[in-house]
Amino acid sequence: MQSTPQQEATWDAMRACDHFPGVWIDRVEADGRYWVKQNNLGNLRLFQDCVAKYQAESSKAQYATAQPKDLVFRAYFIRAAPTGTLQTLPEPVSQFKVDQPATFFLTLYKSGRTRMGKFKWYKPDGTLAAQQDRVLGDSTATSTRTWFAQVLPSVNVQVPGEWSLELTIDDQTIGRYPFTVTP
Repeated sequence: MQSTPQQEATWDAMRACDHFPGVWIDRVEADGRYWVKQNNLGNLRLFQDCVAKYQAESSKAQYATAQPKDLVFRAYFIRAAPTGTLQTLPEPVSQFKVDQPATFFLTLYKSGRTRMGKFKWYKPDGTLAAQQDRVLGDSTATSTRTWFAQVLPSVNVQVPGEWSLELTIDDQTIGRYPFTVTP
């Protein structure tokens, strides 16, 4: 059976970190998740840190020259901006109420480069409600991706109907994302 690219990437990380006694690989799933067995908890933690750092550096190398559209891992609307470290992804939503802020969630692969994001919020009649520009830099965490939440304040969300957000990264339009505002 042939390995997936995700499995190969995980195996590469495993080989790079295969120097901690008492930790061995049990299996690697098609999506890249892995299981290990261990009889040394201290070395298990060191092994996990090594794998995370290897994967983060590999991701940066892989995406360093990628087009902005290829950096997008997830992009959707959520109820409210998360805080801190994400344990689970926020649930997607497609509707907001008048006078309620609209929140867009974006996850990018780390590239080792700072990007410029442009968020254009369009009203149901197609007119621009707001434009927000922001720097999209890599986080310092050892993960392979960085997340952002962009909020359209409630003062701008006054008209019911079908709205949209146009996302541009480094002057490349990534997409237009629709959402509904209800009374």
